[in-house]
Amino acid sequence: MPIYLDKGELEKAIACEPYINLPADSYNNFAWGQSGGDLTMPVKDIDFVTKVSKRSLDILEAKRKECYTPDYNGKFNMFADTYAILLYKQGKYEEAFKYQSGVKALNGLDAGGKERYLAMLDKLKSKDEVKAYIEDEISKVNTSPAFLSKLKEVYIEKKLPLAEYDAIKQKTDLLAKENKSKDLLSKFGSATAYDFTLKNMEGKEIKLSDYKGKIVVLDFWATWCGPCKASFPKMQDLVTKYKGKDVAFLFVNTWENGKEDEIFKNVTGYIAEKKFDFNVIFDSKQEVVTNYKIEAIPTRIVIDKNGSILAYDNSNTNIAELIEEQLK
Repeated sequence: MPIYLDKGELEKAIACEPYINLPADSYNNFAWGQSGGDLTMPVKDIDFVTKVSKRSLDILEAKRKECYTPDYNGKFNMFADTYAILLYKQGKYEEAFKYQSGVKALNGLDAGGKERYLAMLDKLKSKDEVKAYIEDEISKVNTSPAFLSKLKEVYIEKKLPLAEYDAIKQKTDLLAKENKSKDLLSKFGSATAYDFTLKNMEGKEIKLSDYKGKIVVLDFWATWCGPCKASFPKMQDLVTKYKGKDVAFLFVNTWENGKEDEIFKNVTGYIAEKKFDFNVIFDSKQEVVTNYKIEAIPTRIVIDKNGSILAYDNSNTNIAELIEEQLK
């Protein structure tokens, strides 16, 4: 199926569905990878990719009508988010907002999804509604630079007192910092990144502590993980953008099935085929993924120059923002 999708042959891909495990997931993984995962990156052959994305939702809906589908909400949230991104890029803002609102109704919006919802809301609704949504999220300590930037725009446009906005921002920044510290301690037990030594594709030993003085991004992934691979084009953009700067990306291959030599062959072959410029390291004994308490992949952990954990997430939405803040 992926071969036909790469060639733009949807009908042939559809013909393969009876022989494919989880075809809807395959369609969404392809569409998500092509979407760029945000509202700004251009999409090649966007009409075709949008049709592929819609196919994932159609299959999911048909399955729901046929039988009880316990994972329906989770699947819908992923598939609808992808489809909404593509519709938005086609300029179909109302339809995009309808699907993103569906994800919101199921409490399925992650940090990136909330920013996309805000962008769609801003296209269609009044400034008062935009302001109300931002303030509601801020009251739950769910915010980001994009939220605060948009709130400031609203204050300026509506000629509201900027001193009031400044007070909101100061309070929000302080609460976000406190909650972030609590969350990291709850997750990892310590803000200090766990040190490790693993071999990379060239057989060189890579020790995390050797990168002290650099910002480090750990990307936990596996060759069987569709969302991991779908995120790689955007990760490659980040690797390229920060090449030669005090930033290191370590792609931690883990949770693979098979013998070590087979895993090595599969991983190196995949990276070479896709021409990714990644420093892949092998967590063959799964010690690193265990010590970092990783529960699902992809997971990315950002570590500052002093070896302290800054953030962790299952998307790469805010990685560039975190890096830029640390490079200032």
